[in-house]
Amino acid sequence: MKKTFLLCLTLVALFTACNNSSETETKAPERVESNPNDPANLVNKLPDAADEAATAEMNRKKAEVSQTVNNITSPYRYVTTSEKFSIFGALVKASGVSKHIHGGHVTLLAPSNDAFESFPSYTKLMDPSNIEKLDLFVSNYVLDKSYSYKTLKTETMVLNHAGRQLRVNTDGGVTVDKASIGSEEIYTNDGLILTMNELFYIPEGL
Repeated sequence: MKKTFLLCLTLVALFTACNNSSETETKAPERVESNPNDPANLVNKLPDAADEAATAEMNRKKAEVSQTVNNITSPYRYVTTSEKFSIFGALVKASGVSKHIHGGHVTLLAPSNDAFESFPSYTKLMDPSNIEKLDLFVSNYVLDKSYSYKTLKTETMVLNHAGRQLRVNTDGGVTVDKASIGSEEIYTNDGLILTMNELFYIPEGL
């Protein structure tokens, strides 16, 4: 009888051990959430050269947008702080026409930096002895009325601040005195800026 009882206890113990072993083997491992901010998880996510270049370009554009937003009070403020118009902006700032541009609802036919390739000696305009030529140069690119790109296209002649009538042509693209003008228009609180791809006036003797 004793032997039978011991045999039963042994069988029960073996059955329990086997059952526990089976549950251990089939139990799914606990899921461990990874922390994306854990330095160990960032080792393989370091930016390559292309990523760094893209980030730098994105930051540059953000800075340009921020600068634009902060300088839309007038055409004067815009061109004197814009990289695209940095040459023309410097000439405007040094000219005696700057107050007129800053204070009135004007349209600036602003030449981009690329437009000055046909006028490499533009730096001579900054010489104090050429102040009259500087003022005349800037005045030629000021219209004393607000023109959008669309309204400019409806005109055949426009009067600039220098007193010259400029011919507008829309055949094969818009030109002002045969100089190409871009469709980009920049609105400010006190006027507009239209981009000139070329110069239509260059002072004589420079």
